[in-house]
Order: sequence, then structure tokens, then C-alpha cells
Amino acid sequence: MPAHRIAALITILVTASVAVARAQSEPGTVTRSETISGIETFVPRWEIALNGQVGRPFGFVKVGELDRSGTKLGLHGGLGIDAYEVAQLAGAWHLTDRDTIRGRFEHTFLYGETDLDHDIAFNGALIGGGNNLRSRPIFARGTFLFEHAFVQHPDGTLLAGGGGLTFVYLHWKMTGKLAAATIGHETGEDFYAQELPIPLVSLRGEYPLAPRVKLLGMIDGGALPSVDSLRTEGGTVKLAQAHADVFAGVRYEITARLFADGGYTYTYFSQHEKSHEDDNKLLFIGHGFGCGMTYLF
Repeated sequence: MPAHRIAALITILVTASVAVARAQSEPGTVTRSETISGIETFVPRWEIALNGQVGRPFGFVKVGELDRSGTKLGLHGGLGIDAYEVAQLAGAWHLTDRDTIRGRFEHTFLYGETDLDHDIAFNGALIGGGNNLRSRPIFARGTFLFEHAFVQHPDGTLLAGGGGLTFVYLHWKMTGKLAAATIGHETGEDFYAQELPIPLVSLRGEYPLAPRVKLLGMIDGGALPSVDSLRTEGGTVKLAQAHADVFAGVRYEITARLFADGGYTYTYFSQHEKSHEDDNKLLFIGHGFGCGMTYLF
């Protein structure tokens, strides 16, 4: 996702916040003072959020086929992926004052290109050195969580935990010129063909610093050990996968129903597929900055 797309996303978020803030100040609408004083009788049960991230990626991808071991390609040094971006749409349904169902869909942009100075092996193919190599993977993810608030204080202090499932769709795509000595011809790998839903646990906390400002922390993660993926490709495919996502930052209350978040993000994702035919590994670690808007209704 180029920098101008990130700029456009931030512009949309800011514009939306100004528009809703003006609407909230109109006569007859809910204001912060009305919410605090208890005049408001309608309690918002839904929320929707638009979030984005930008950061520096670390890790590698390695795809082998039969007796041809793949080259371990660093995301930054080997593939020229200097930055990653994430676009995320999230929502929540508050079943009760303490119980919430949360869901989010996101796409991670790990785009990059580099000029190869030597041949590399990928999925049985040999991509020739001295040529340009472009990476354009499709990396999408859906997550659903149930959350219960164990601590919920009138001053805004919150501690909630829960669990759920996440599912990744990853199709690694690269474009490069094949070497004359190549045997295979595929320059991509359909990791999604072996994916399974991964169980997650989550923890979320809020702590007030000022009337409109809170510290906000969120973490969720989970893993599967090496298990049968229920697929076959040259024999049984064993799948091991792990996730972790962390956000540590601040939340600012623009109006009683509109919030802006910003802070540090950490992402961890690993996947290993192993069969008689394949030996594929991917590791993605991201350190970045995230921001977003949340609206209650």
C-alpha cells in the first residue's frame, strides 16, 4: 500500500471525525455532559471502527518442492519489502454491559521489489539473477472474539478477556524471470490451501488519564502445534501456525460516541507446512504505528 494511500486513509478518518463531532453538537443530540449526567436513555450496543497501520517488516519466506529446497528470502533484505501497511475494518456487538462479540477483517500489504544478484529457488522454480523480482502477496485475515469485562469501573477503568478464532488467507505471489535451468515454473505459493482456524485468547485494558484521554492496551494470540491440516499434497500435510497482535497507545474521546486511537503495534505470524512433497515456511514480524476511529451507535 503506497504512502499516498495511507495518507488518503488518514484524511478520511479525520474528515469523518469532524463531521460526526459537528453532528453530535447539534440541538437534540447526545452530548458528553448528557451521557455523564444520565439523561441519555439509549445505550449504544454497536460499534464500528476503521483502523490502519504502517511499519517495518522482519522475517522471511521459504518454499521448497520435492528435492529442491527453497531459498530463504528475507522480507526486507531479500525481497525489498521496506514497509508494510494494514487496512482493517472492525465491529462489535455489546450483548450486555460486560459481554461483547468482536470481529475484524484486515488486509496486510507486504509489497516490494528488488533486483536479484543471483538465482533463487522458490516452489521448485529457479528465478534468474540479474532480473527484477516483484512481490505482491494477498494476505487477508478474519478474526472473531467473545469478550467479557472482569473489571469495569465508573471512572473508565476496564479489564476484559476472552477468546475466539482467526483465519488467514495467504497467497504468496511473485513475478520474476525464470532461469534457463529451471525445472518448475510456479513463482507463487497458495499457503491458504492448508490453512485452519486458529484459536485465540485476548486481553484488553483501559485506564483513564484525563476526562477525555485513556491508556489503551490490547493483546491477542494463539497457536496450533504441528497438526494434520486435513489436506493431502504428496502425502499428509502437517501445519504449524502462530499469531500474536499487540496494541499499546492512547484513546481520545472526540465526542460521547466517537473515539480516536493511536499507538505502537506489534504483529507476529508464522506458518510451517510440511509433507513428503513440500516444506514451506513463513515468518512475519512487524513493528509499527497504528491509528483508527471508533463510532458507537
